[in-house]
Amino acid sequence: MGHLRTLLLPLAVCVCSAAVWAGPGADQFDQKFTKRMLQVRSTATVDDDVELGQEIYAYAKQYAESEPESLVEFHTKIESLCKLSVKGYGTIVESLMLIANNVPDRREQSLVEAESRLLKMVRLVPDSDKKFVGNRLIDVQLEMASDYIKVHEWQGATTTYDLAIAKAQEMGLEDRVAQIEAKKSQIAQIKSVSALEATVRSQPLNFDAAKKLVLLYVVEMNQPGKAVEYRFRTNDEQLKELVYLASKGPDRVSKTDALRLGDWYSELAGMASEGARPDMQKNAATYYEKYLAMHLTDDAERQRVTAALASLGGTAPDVKVIKPREVAVADTTPSEPFVPKVPEPGAKPSVTLPPSSTPSSEPAVTPVSLPSKPAEPDEPAAPQIKTDASGNRVTATGVKLPNYKQPAGLKLPSGGLSLPGGAPSLPGAKPDDGDKPKLTIPTTPDKPAADPEPEPAPKPAPAPVEAEKPATPAPTPTKTTKPDTPTKVASKSDKPATESEFAVSTNGGDWIDLFADVNTTLNVNRGEWKKLDDGIHANPPTPAQLSLPTVPEGDYVVETLFERDSPGGAFAMQLPFGSGNAVLLKVGELHRRENKFIAGLNAINGKDVTENETTTPFTLESHRIYVARIEVHGFGGGQVDVKTFIDGKLLFKWSGSASSCSVAKAWGPPRFHPQTLGFATDQAGVIHFHWGRLKMLSGKATKQ
Repeated sequence: MGHLRTLLLPLAVCVCSAAVWAGPGADQFDQKFTKRMLQVRSTATVDDDVELGQEIYAYAKQYAESEPESLVEFHTKIESLCKLSVKGYGTIVESLMLIANNVPDRREQSLVEAESRLLKMVRLVPDSDKKFVGNRLIDVQLEMASDYIKVHEWQGATTTYDLAIAKAQEMGLEDRVAQIEAKKSQIAQIKSVSALEATVRSQPLNFDAAKKLVLLYVVEMNQPGKAVEYRFRTNDEQLKELVYLASKGPDRVSKTDALRLGDWYSELAGMASEGARPDMQKNAATYYEKYLAMHLTDDAERQRVTAALASLGGTAPDVKVIKPREVAVADTTPSEPFVPKVPEPGAKPSVTLPPSSTPSSEPAVTPVSLPSKPAEPDEPAAPQIKTDASGNRVTATGVKLPNYKQPAGLKLPSGGLSLPGGAPSLPGAKPDDGDKPKLTIPTTPDKPAADPEPEPAPKPAPAPVEAEKPATPAPTPTKTTKPDTPTKVASKSDKPATESEFAVSTNGGDWIDLFADVNTTLNVNRGEWKKLDDGIHANPPTPAQLSLPTVPEGDYVVETLFERDSPGGAFAMQLPFGSGNAVLLKVGELHRRENKFIAGLNAINGKDVTENETTTPFTLESHRIYVARIEVHGFGGGQVDVKTFIDGKLLFKWSGSASSCSVAKAWGPPRFHPQTLGFATDQAGVIHFHWGRLKMLSGKATKQ
């Protein structure tokens, strides 16, 4: 019965919900199978029944993602055809696994039924098939144990692993015994999840504990989707990004991200325990295969990934690979040596030059082809670049050109290049989007002469000099800091300072610590604020407002780790948009008319957070740590985009005119400074801000 290997098909992995028997797949089932089911049941041949059951299973797989609600009914038809023979058990098992992986409400029941069928098969099939069926049984039991672990049912997981070990030993599957024991040994390590979660909540600045928790979910539990909830508690920017990409799954990542995740999982496999290593290797292989399916050029990167995939036991997908375009190499074969002809007696001496040469006082130049745009008919002729008596390069109007250094390997005449009908071009100049090369000469022209003096006779050409290599700039000393450590905003000194001295972050800069320079006397607009070792908070019972001494002047991202210390109460954050425009982000506001808690922007077109289009249901829980992330794009322009995330999940996004935004009067007086970031709380409770930080995406931030 070796044919059972073809009956036990790989299971599909999807997440859907159960409902009722309905949909196009169910509608077409009657037309496709009902009549045939009646025919095969009227025969005494079991093989016909099983063959039809396999066809129905293949049909069910097509609708597993679009119609999971129909899988249970499909299975009922399959079981009615296949339950009378051991030969059909394999199809029944795979149908049960299809349900388990697509209908969450039926997962546990389907796994138990699949295990029961496989245990019966092990007893009935011949010895030649026992190992194959036994391996499938162990696969199902490992999935059952994994489900126990996800809900922290440690005893159930341990018992299931013990049953799998006993069955593997009974059938002589020693390699599976080692695998199951390694999985079982993970339980002790995974038990630390609860303790780490408690530590992260009670110690919001314990970045090491947060990182351990994230890696535990990703590596040992293979649950990047769960790790996403804690990624913002770490200070590892690369880990945050990779965990988010991994949580999307292989089908939703780009080619570049597939390669990054393949390399990352391959690296994680080296640090994983014996039980987790197979999962990490499988994930790495999956993302490598995804990359190779999209990267169709047969280059060094593809060869590297193909070799890495082979080391993981995978094979490259069967796709048509394009050979890289061959680059023509210039012919470097030396030409025949030039020998001047000897004049005959009495003839006038003369020298015949090679055909490619022309009489000149300068060395021969290899023509360089640069893209240019033909001059329009009324376009004035471009000025020619020449040299003066001292050898300096000038234009026809006498403007001196700045010195430059020629790229290595390219020799040009001292007069530079002149393109017919176009602007003069320096060596190394790059065309602008296919247009003619442009040249900016930052010099002050000399006084124009009415009649330029005639040019002096050319001097003998100097001996060729090798092009000077560009000087290597001295490395700028940098201060070594911890990764993602927020930097303090530069404060004003007693002496006058230029604006550049206040600039602390540009595009791609470091995080700025928003609380480092807060003065709880000078920066307070309202109420009483306290600055503690682990952040700042406002004291009730009155509302409190704080304008931070940091002014963003460009697109930015701001993050804060906050916690409500007592029931009730909302907080707000002022977001400046430039040109005096600002708005409040409010979180945990009570919508009194509808008696629910909300979040949103306050105000849009004069409408507060309870009335405008940003209103989003959101309830703040007390004594829970949250991470808020707000992205602002379009700073200083007419159109602005705002995205708000809580714990890495998009809460809402809004796009509109900056002039339509305002800070609601209910939060004043006094009002915030219109250009700064700010925090505020109402009188109902205490909000503790453990840290706040800013990163500029463009422009700079200054101290107010």
